[in-house]
Amino acid sequence: MIPGFNDLEVDLEVDLEVIQKRFGLFGNPIIIGLMIDIVIGLLAGYDFGRFMNLGVPLFCLLLFC
Repeated sequence: MIPGFNDLEVDLEVDLEVIQKRFGLFGNPIIIGLMIDIVIGLLAGYDFGRFMNLGVPLFCLLLFC
């Protein structure tokens, strides 16, 4: 193990309700998917059509999983 990291106390309560409560609208899975889609689309240099083709499956994945 890495020295010093065993002493750290980290509360990693990752739950959809906790994320939505903490981040409000930006905790919504659809909004998170949109932000990820924008980043991936910009990095890949996609046009709007390909950008939306990437976004719709990502929205569904984050919404239903």
